[in-house]
Amino acid sequence: MRSTTTSFCSLVAQRVSARRVLKLLPHWLQAGELVEGVRSETVQGCPRRGNSPLLANICLHAFDRAWSEHGTGDLLRYADAHVLRCKTRRQAEEAQKRAPAILGGLSLELRPEKTRVVHLREGRERFDFCGCHLHARMSGKSWEKRRIIRYYLHRWPSQRSMKRARQRIKELTDRRWVGVELEVLIERLNPFLRDGGTTSAPVTRQIGSSRSTVTWRGG
Repeated sequence: MRSTTTSFCSLVAQRVSARRVLKLLPHWLQAGELVEGVRSETVQGCPRRGNSPLLANICLHAFDRAWSEHGTGDLLRYADAHVLRCKTRRQAEEAQKRAPAILGGLSLELRPEKTRVVHLREGRERFDFCGCHLHARMSGKSWEKRRIIRYYLHRWPSQRSMKRARQRIKELTDRRWVGVELEVLIERLNPFLRDGGTTSAPVTRQIGSSRSTVTWRGG
């Protein structure tokens, strides 16, 4: 999701009344990023390493309300990422047309490279959302016992999430910790293993909670 600094600040001002925060916000949005000594400017939206999920929730609250009145399909959103559950491809394509129009009224726009229609029926297609990989798979038990073909939406960590998880575990257990008591290492590792990939689990579970077969993913 992209937005201009002016529209972003005006949307935040509808939910936040603290003057100091509103005065500081445009400067923060335009501060850019410093990565390995190299500064890059932020032309649109929020800097990647910041409180963008919080700001996205504030700004996109208006989108949630507008979609409940004028949209089609079930909207599931986590920060600035969202999925629309639709029962038919036609409904999904209609949602794909309406979303940019509604967002345009809020001076926001979708990222085309992250927006597509996905057909989940019979495991034909799959997609990643909020760190999870979602794919419908046939139930082997139903087929073996009753010869019934039934598909269920499965969820597991995406390849990108697994790569980040392995990197984090490596950092928590590298050579610097040789000689440290095992209990100490376990104490360091457990919070990440317990909570590292569950932030958006309730959202991804909802995607498979209905008989929807076509999903439109926007970002």
